[in-house]
Amino acid sequence: MGFRYENWVSRMETSPSSCFDIKQMLEDRFHLDQDITLNYGDYGLLSIKEVIYEALLKERKIALYADYDVDGTMSCVSWVWFFEAIGYKNYTYYIPDRFKEGYGLNLEAVKRLVYEENAELIITMDCGITANTEASWCRDQGVQFICTDHHKINPANVPDAFILNPITHPDPEYQFLCGCGITYVLLRKLGEEFSCKPALWYDLLALAGLATICDMVPLNSVNHKLARLGMKALAVSSRPTLVELLKQAREQESGPVDEQMLGFKIGPRINAVGRLDHAGKIVRAFLGDGTSDLIKYMSTCNEERKKIQDEILVEAFSLAYSQKEQPILFVGGDWHIGVIGIVAARLAETFWKPVWIYSTSQTPLFKGSVRSIPGFDVASAMMSCGEFFLKYGGHAAAAGFTFEASKKEEILSALVAYASLCQEEKPFLWRSQVTYDFSLDLSLFDLSLLEVLDHLRPFGREFPEPVFKVQGILKKVSFYNDKITGERKHTCILLQSSGFQLFKILFFNNVYEDIQENSFAEVLVTAQKNYWKSRVSLSLIGVDISIPSFKAIKDQEKLF
Repeated sequence: MGFRYENWVSRMETSPSSCFDIKQMLEDRFHLDQDITLNYGDYGLLSIKEVIYEALLKERKIALYADYDVDGTMSCVSWVWFFEAIGYKNYTYYIPDRFKEGYGLNLEAVKRLVYEENAELIITMDCGITANTEASWCRDQGVQFICTDHHKINPANVPDAFILNPITHPDPEYQFLCGCGITYVLLRKLGEEFSCKPALWYDLLALAGLATICDMVPLNSVNHKLARLGMKALAVSSRPTLVELLKQAREQESGPVDEQMLGFKIGPRINAVGRLDHAGKIVRAFLGDGTSDLIKYMSTCNEERKKIQDEILVEAFSLAYSQKEQPILFVGGDWHIGVIGIVAARLAETFWKPVWIYSTSQTPLFKGSVRSIPGFDVASAMMSCGEFFLKYGGHAAAAGFTFEASKKEEILSALVAYASLCQEEKPFLWRSQVTYDFSLDLSLFDLSLLEVLDHLRPFGREFPEPVFKVQGILKKVSFYNDKITGERKHTCILLQSSGFQLFKILFFNNVYEDIQENSFAEVLVTAQKNYWKSRVSLSLIGVDISIPSFKAIKDQEKLF
């Protein structure tokens, strides 16, 4: 139907006629309990709390083992801040090297923690649910092993260890906590045995909220409340690193701490270090006061990441076109392992297929990332042929993997077979689709609408930002060029309403050169606040555009 998506699907057929109607319809659509009281209970916590508390009392050496993304590093920082608050010093932390070790635990690192650091208790964060080998080795050595993770559990491959995973919680609302979220739950339970200042819990809540947004877990009632409270805590935190990160993220003096700031400004800065360098620097940046250079380094890494990403995109897109007949994309090259996950997401969105992308830079081992389309579970797909992978793990929508180069064709064949069967059963999954809430008259786009949206924030996975369909006459089309290449990068249109008012709509990272001025257009948009010199205005961001007459002409051309 549009230039980007084949199908536009409306959640509601009724169009609101007032701001009050908009508020009521959106609240009815979301079915969110914003008044929920966060109470995980004691499920799975008591035995783990007892083990950790005993280790603290006997001053045993504790080793923290965390993943290298926002979720993992913020979990690690949470533990360190807690240890500092209770005056515990007999600990160490370990973040694996993305390039040399890859995702998850590895036995050599665990052995170093035990033999060189004298670790007596190992606690994993945001990883470890597939660490059978490492957990068994620790058991044989008499080293206690606690796995706190939130990734999918393979019942036939569960580590012999203490496990805290929200997936096993009896209440579905708590089953989608991120790694830092379950870390926060555990620390609150452990904190019952200590006298900690309230400021600590606000700071840990800020980290949990940041990770909840950046790890893109479903924003159900629990995660939405956790993220909302976390953003409020982040806004008032006095931790030097958090203060400086907010300062860098705010391009203007005003502006709230919201999911846009966390997901598109702060999160990418943190992740960029782990993508291009060692994520241990992230943890160090959150410890102590003299962290300004490390925070600046985050921004430097993020800019470098963008350049590398653009270079890989060109090559990956070329390979993807050669596989357009397959139900999945399975592409690889001598690419930066830390950036290919972002490229996979772009490919999945563009080609609307599950994407496996891997780096051949460490031959004979290929490491990669997966990104999916709605409704297709990539973790289950890999589980169906898990014997061909050296390592894999993740969620339905995103995952990571490692395999030997010699297994490439077997993996490709197995994944294509799995996806083909799924495509036969659910062919509609492979048709690009965007969902909007309802049609809305352009006259209703004002600051009152923004207040309604602010009441519902934060938005994220499975709690998407409202999308509205508007229509009018396309009066002007212009473009913004890339600052580096000089090529066209963004499209800007002026849409005239029935009341002859002009509305500016920006399409980021999309160039629509075929649309003609003075055409009737239907446009999907989101409404956002724009801050400039302490003034607030409404901005319309384009999601997709349809020119009905243009489509009719194109359909006629296909007949000749």
